[in-house]
Amino acid sequence: MNVTAISNSFYFSKKQLDTKVVEFGASFDCFNVNYSENSDFVQKVRLHIDALQVTTPVKERVYRETSGNFRNANVFIDKKIKCTAGYFDENIHEAMGAALKHETLLVDSVQYFSEGEYEINGKESSDTSDLTQANFTLNKQGYNLTNQSC
Repeated sequence: MNVTAISNSFYFSKKQLDTKVVEFGASFDCFNVNYSENSDFVQKVRLHIDALQVTTPVKERVYRETSGNFRNANVFIDKKIKCTAGYFDENIHEAMGAALKHETLLVDSVQYFSEGEYEINGKESSDTSDLTQANFTLNKQGYNLTNQSC
């Protein structure tokens, strides 16, 4: 059996808010992990992740009535969080990119969906370390403020 997983990275910090517990799993086999043998199994890691910007984008369909008044036919409001991962090496970044694409994704016990690319920041030529940061976007699951036929 071939199992791929990432493990915890430990360091001392007086500040408790600078790390997040990330849980990920699936109801089917993926990324070389046999999740179907135990559907309750999730992997957990504690990582340094900063939420840089929270936005609530609005998607709406507006139309004009024959009276000239405007109306919203549909309004959808989501909650998106742009995040930056801490300084990781290439192997951790690859594992993190895969973890974010799992069916089950929780950050500090809140369910999210990863949208878009996991973008590893380029390394500066003056850097002496192999560690880099990465940017990614999370959508909060269940935060669908929806109004149809207003």
